[in-house]
Amino acid sequence: MGKKRDQAANKSAKKKSHKRRIFLTSTGLALLSKIAKKAALSKSALVEQIALGSIAIASPQANKTINLITTETLEKEATNIEIVTDPQPALKEEISNVEKQLALEKSHLAQQAASYEALNTELQQQISLNQQLQQQLKQTQGLVAQEAASNRSLQQKIQAQSTQIENLEKKLTELQSLARIGESQLNKWRKF
Repeated sequence: MGKKRDQAANKSAKKKSHKRRIFLTSTGLALLSKIAKKAALSKSALVEQIALGSIAIASPQANKTINLITTETLEKEATNIEIVTDPQPALKEEISNVEKQLALEKSHLAQQAASYEALNTELQQQISLNQQLQQQLKQTQGLVAQEAASNRSLQQKIQAQSTQIENLEKKLTELQSLARIGESQLNKWRKF
């Protein structure tokens, strides 16, 4: 069964195959066998397909990624090999930056919410204080109106008393002139 797979892989490669040796650790060989079995290929066909770029194996633990870029020109087919060392750190760094920015935005939002709550509490206190001051103002206006009425009443009493004093002073002046006349008459009688 392995030979049939090798023959199919060789036909797809359209090139003559040569025997080569690849040295692998026992772990590497076990994994290669497992991958080849799942792909329904022989180990040789799997390695060849990977080398040709027909099969790509992605691993999240990979430290390096190799990109095969095949370009065909009129003269020949060219394959550029680009080795990317650990593509994960760039992605991890970008994720870390986004997470930091998200945490910063959450913190900023929490600060704004706290600030909003503080302002709302202060506003409620100001409204309550304003209502108290309005009530005090109404009470004060009532007292001022009472005081004004009381002042008018007192001013009227003062005016009445001033008029009364003037009248009494006039009477006193009249009585004093009469008293002088009476005293002079009395003095005449005493001399006799």
